[in-house]
Amino acid sequence: MQNNFHGSQTAKAKLIIVGGGGHGAVVHEAATLSGHFSPVGVFCESTPHPSFQNVPRLAKEEEVAALLAKNEGVQFCIAVGDNCLRQELAQTWKARWNLPLATIVHPHAFVSPTAKVSAGAVVLARAHVGTFSEVGELCLVNTGASLDHDCKLELASSLAPGSFAGGNVTLGERTAVGLGASIRHGVSIGRDSVVGMAAAVTKDVESEVVVMGVPAKITKQRLRGEKYL
Repeated sequence: MQNNFHGSQTAKAKLIIVGGGGHGAVVHEAATLSGHFSPVGVFCESTPHPSFQNVPRLAKEEEVAALLAKNEGVQFCIAVGDNCLRQELAQTWKARWNLPLATIVHPHAFVSPTAKVSAGAVVLARAHVGTFSEVGELCLVNTGASLDHDCKLELASSLAPGSFAGGNVTLGERTAVGLGASIRHGVSIGRDSVVGMAAAVTKDVESEVVVMGVPAKITKQRLRGEKYL
């Protein structure tokens, strides 16, 4: 795990963005505005979001190989909102291309100097990562989300826009917190769970469940990889 992102990226590193949809557009903008990256390709099967109009589309492995043959020091990021899919794509790209994962922090986000942000994580505009918190590999702290002190986001977990976590909160691997949800301080949520939109989590949550409501209660069991968006 890296220390805080400040100074951790080479200025204007060349970047391939995997995912050309709406979330990809937001990540692309954050990467560009950060001043650390120069996007050189967007990998997607269909026509990418209009924001990628000046970024070459890569639709085949041969096109990625040709780009890498002409460029050194390329990094990549997975700009996909689904946590499980983001992890799977990252594993595939690491194995196939052996490229480093980029860490992307929007210039209008706040990350405490004592916080840690890992490779492949994305922290978007107006997000807050508090004192001694840890944002794990491939995690997503979305627009306007807040993570208070001493929190921990484990591998590929996410906070949706406008969600809030009090101090000493832990999110397990691939767990997703929905739009506008809030988590009481000191609460731990297991792996592969989902917190529904606007829910209020007041006590610990087990793995592989969906919780909703105020206060949040389990509404069903959930298997890893089940769709939630």
